[in-house]
Amino acid sequence: MIELKREKILSKLMEEKFNSVFEDFFNTRNNNYTAVNTASILLFKEYLKRMRLWYERLDILDRWFYIYRLDDGHNIIKLVAPELLNNIKTLDDFKNQYYNGLYTTSLRNELNVSIVYGYLCWELFKDYPQLDDFRNLVDPYEPVIKILQRGNNIRRGEMKTIEIDNQIVFSDFDFEKVYLPSFNDEFLDFVNNKSDRLADSGIPNPERVDELWEEFQKDNGNK
Repeated sequence: MIELKREKILSKLMEEKFNSVFEDFFNTRNNNYTAVNTASILLFKEYLKRMRLWYERLDILDRWFYIYRLDDGHNIIKLVAPELLNNIKTLDDFKNQYYNGLYTTSLRNELNVSIVYGYLCWELFKDYPQLDDFRNLVDPYEPVIKILQRGNNIRRGEMKTIEIDNQIVFSDFDFEKVYLPSFNDEFLDFVNNKSDRLADSGIPNPERVDELWEEFQKDNGNK
């Protein structure tokens, strides 16, 4: 009986923390949808690079396809220590409670909520001892949350692809390259404004991004 009561108290505390982290995210999100997605495509490549490092460290590269097909593929905590999630709401509960038109893509294909859920789990448990062996790995969610904060949307496309506002992020890219040297919002806006886009073409390669970064620093006093 005492154990059951303790479990309920723990669940309530975790629920409050979960809701608090979600509110913090919600308050930083730009709800004004933007069709300009060049920088967000580069941000997503940086996200995939970081996630792949985690998959490598966990020795589960054979499950890399999870990223493109399964919601759970975006939840580092579930991959590392799933028992930590026992006292928080499930992804399905999160979708049912918080969807409410918050995102513009369809619930069937969208990845926004699933990624946000993974991020919230990360924020709740990233300092727990179960993750001590991974302290040398970077925060995997920093670039992808920036995409959502800036008003773009992430969804599953056809043929198991991922899209940023209908722009496919191709999976056959070099995981060793740096696609964005900074996640500074002013720099990301600079990339958007300086990139000539025509449908799927015009995404700057790493060499062009380096040029833009140098130009931005000169114009803005090495921010």
